[in-house]
Amino acid sequence: MTRSFALLLTLAAAGATFVPISRGRAQVRSPAGASGGAQASALEAWGEVYRVLSSPRCANCHPAGDAPLQGDVPRPHAMAITRRSPAVGLSCGACHRERNAELLGGPPGVPGWRMPPADVPMIFTGRSSRELCMQLHDPKATGGRSLQALVHHLESDELVHWAFAPGPGRTLPPISHRALVAAAERWVAGGAPCP
Repeated sequence: MTRSFALLLTLAAAGATFVPISRGRAQVRSPAGASGGAQASALEAWGEVYRVLSSPRCANCHPAGDAPLQGDVPRPHAMAITRRSPAVGLSCGACHRERNAELLGGPPGVPGWRMPPADVPMIFTGRSSRELCMQLHDPKATGGRSLQALVHHLESDELVHWAFAPGPGRTLPPISHRALVAAAERWVAGGAPCP
């Protein structure tokens, strides 16, 4: 594959359109009329958002299966917990209380501790940057939530806030909560391009 063709594929994947001009060459247009600089800034912002969403603090509760993961090196949740556990009387809140346990390795907590529902599991684990970005654009995968709703979730949901104060012995996401929200806002305002 030539470098030019690879570049064209990359630009097309990012949402660029091509307009034929003279002598078989094409002119590249950024999505929604965004300038190259705005597109690059939005993609950089997405990179920051992706770093957080793919970190254990987010990805552990957004697994590829029905069992949440735990730990900085993700492993299946203790006690064989799954999305089906609440149906048999074991809610997340049975162990995950209103606040973090003070003991090292104790259950983390925040009001309303939960996984995404089975019908909209919002899988983060194992997703590449492009795959997760495209998933967030897919109304079927998000339960019809908009990208603006995602920004609101990142900004205000107590579970997201917990990730930035996860209790003793747990690593923090790679950037601050304020930086995450700012990056998500920049990404969405820049047309939410995917790599």
